Amino acid sequence: LSVPERVRLAFEELGPTFIKFGQVLSSRPDLLSTEFVKELTKLQDSVPPFPFGDVEALIEAQFGRPLTEVFASFEEEPLAAASLAQVHRARTKAGDEVAVKVQRPGIEEIIETDIRILHGLAALCERHLLESRYYEPVRIVDEFARTIRREMDFVREGRNIDRFRKYFAGDETVYIPKAFWDLNAPKVLTMEYIHGIKISELEQLQAAGMDRKTIAISGANLILKEIFEFHFFHADPHPGNIFVLENNVIAPVDFGMIGILDEEIVRQLGIVFTAIVKKDVDMLVNVLLNIGLAP
Repeated sequence: LSVPERVRLAFEELGPTFIKFGQVLSSRPDLLSTEFVKELTKLQDSVPPFPFGDVEALIEAQFGRPLTEVFASFEEEPLAAASLAQVHRARTKAGDEVAVKVQRPGIEEIIETDIRILHGLAALCERHLLESRYYEPVRIVDEFARTIRREMDFVREGRNIDRFRKYFAGDETVYIPKAFWDLNAPKVLTMEYIHGIKISELEQLQAAGMDRKTIAISGANLILKEIFEFHFFHADPHPGNIFVLENNVIAPVDFGMIGILDEEIVRQLGIVFTAIVKKDVDMLVNVLLNIGLAP
């Protein structure tokens, strides 16, 4: 096996927290070679699934009744298995086609153990690798811990979905799937099933007659609106979480990780954006110094 393959397998063996770390790295071609990025991309929705018996038991525990009373039908084979949960296709009693996200059993204890290990590694880095202090590894682990703990609360994720639906309600280039609140619980999230093509499947997009330039422009507009209009953004936009529907409509999924920006940082980001458009190097350097992103 190649080194990238061994790294990917090591992350899988180390479990959910490290899989999440690998997912973050897979979206950073500025840090890793193409071979590493390509291999770590497999962690995005190709994680080994957990047994259907565990899925059934967790749903029944969350809703206090048999699975057959909660859903009209429920596919045993998962659509995708990720680091914290896996997704199954189902149909509600009212006949709606849905995707049901079910949390991995015992995940909280595993994550808390992994966070302690990461804290130990980060502290060692800061103590013994002087050049690492600029990147503040301990603070990075603290932020990662806050994010992953929030991501395990599926009720919070349901609220995030509702907020995004409100923001993009009048936008014909973006579609946010609906959350089904009567079928949501802290460890189970039910949302509208999306019939789309993953945004990274370029050949499928081409075959379906999609316009890649239109999709790219819509994607850029989506991000700019999130940052400059709503100050509220999807913080896990890897290719496994973004689909394209008919007429080049972008449909993000998985709203467990979101970011919130305050007025001052949005103002500074506006200056960064303006400086890039104007190709004004001095303006860009000054704002990066003001934000504290450069020494």
